[in-house]
Amino acid sequence: MNTDFALIYNKFEIDRSPFSKENHSPEQLRERLAHAIARLIQTDMERLLWILYRLDVSEEKAITALSLSEMPDFALADLVIERELQKIKTRQQYKEWQENHPHSDVAEDVEGW
Repeated sequence: MNTDFALIYNKFEIDRSPFSKENHSPEQLRERLAHAIARLIQTDMERLLWILYRLDVSEEKAITALSLSEMPDFALADLVIERELQKIKTRQQYKEWQENHPHSDVAEDVEGW
């Protein structure tokens, strides 16, 4: 799988070996992540909350997923994946901005916002 998801694999202790470049899908990641989250819900809720915080998952959305969802493990997996995809998009946008403004200082441009 994409190296952008390395933090997910590490934090949730998901074995990456079944994910070869030819043999992976977003659904497989989602299922394995949900399984890891379900294990943490049952055994170490504090660690799960710390991981969600570390991955910058919205606390409000996480609480809603835990309390209102019939399948909180999959709801949280979706939130984690959604947040990682947002980070990937932001990095891509920043990279494109840097390429289009090679001599610009980010601090100067931020002040103009």
